[in-house]
Amino acid sequence: MKPKFKAAFLSDVHGNSPALKAVLQDINRHEVDELVMLGDLVAGVDPAGCVALLRDWEASTDRKLTCIAGNSEAWLLTPDRDSLRSYGIPFIIPPLVEIIEWWENHLSSEDLDWLRTFSATLRWRDALLVHDSPLDRIAVEIESNPVLIAEHREWFFHGIGINIDFSEEELAPHFDWMKQNDCERIFCGHTHNAFIRECEGKIICNAGSAGAPTDEDWRPAWVLLEEGYSEGSSITIHRVEYDLTSIYKLFEINQDYPHFQVRPNMIEDFKQWYATGHHW
Repeated sequence: MKPKFKAAFLSDVHGNSPALKAVLQDINRHEVDELVMLGDLVAGVDPAGCVALLRDWEASTDRKLTCIAGNSEAWLLTPDRDSLRSYGIPFIIPPLVEIIEWWENHLSSEDLDWLRTFSATLRWRDALLVHDSPLDRIAVEIESNPVLIAEHREWFFHGIGINIDFSEEELAPHFDWMKQNDCERIFCGHTHNAFIRECEGKIICNAGSAGAPTDEDWRPAWVLLEEGYSEGSSITIHRVEYDLTSIYKLFEINQDYPHFQVRPNMIEDFKQWYATGHHW
């Protein structure tokens, strides 16, 4: 029986356009009705290439594209970013401001305007779409230092998200939130680990990373949702191989990327990470 609706979910591309291209090609084989991107699209060496790939996918397939902002998009689009320096927090300078400025310099004004259309969270069918977790989003609003203006809180709160190795006890507050907020499913990313967990019919699905996995599997991940079967819906995790030399070439071309200046041989560290799925 053919499903009535198909959606693909991806997250945490981290500026890896060769990986994203391979993932989109794999998604196209499944003829999805909608593609959902769950944040941190631009956080890497080819932000413009990743933006172009998604926008071209939407235009060429005439299918719906829905995007949620991740930490990187929130940082990039922070109003009055120069005033962050007034806080004097070492986390900010260096290297984060310099990295964000590098992304901005490699994106067009049209790209930035498109990124501004992303929602922080979105109720989608019976689910919540969020980059990290609903509890992290609440914490940004109510637990951040009151000295910070609202637009700057994201810089000082980096949520833990929902991780693959969470115990039942650690997952319980998230399932409780779902019960209290009439939510059947959460689709998220942030932790770069793809997994599906269920409790009393409620489902948490982490799409992993479509550009920089950290679960010791180097292949980018994405998730396929199929609805309309007589037995209900199906959610499956897919992994995709791509030509690693393509991203290595982008590392070499963009040796001025500020993250590469943090310590000697950082480009080689990135290559090792992307080749193994094991972050240092």
